[in-house]
Amino acid sequence: MDSLGKQTKVLLHEITNGLVYAERVATEEYEAVEKNIQKQLNTVLDNCERLDHLVKKEPPNKREEAKLHVDKMKYDCKHLQQALQSIQQRRYLIIIYHG
Repeated sequence: MDSLGKQTKVLLHEITNGLVYAERVATEEYEAVEKNIQKQLNTVLDNCERLDHLVKKEPPNKREEAKLHVDKMKYDCKHLQQALQSIQQRRYLIIIYHG
């Protein structure tokens, strides 16, 4: 569980960096960057699902803290998904208004 949790945290950090890059990247590169971010988000969601199942196998004295960590990663992922949607909307509006 610890290694999957660490991998997921690293992915969340990479997604954050990817979103910063996505806001600045040229139009030609944007689609590839967006697809990569979406792929990473899907991996995080899959990892969180697996971690949810692994939490139930933790000893009772560690279970609550482990669940809190998983819930925080889910929360972070949800906010990163919203950030990606916001970037997508802004880029769409730029395309519409600037042709």
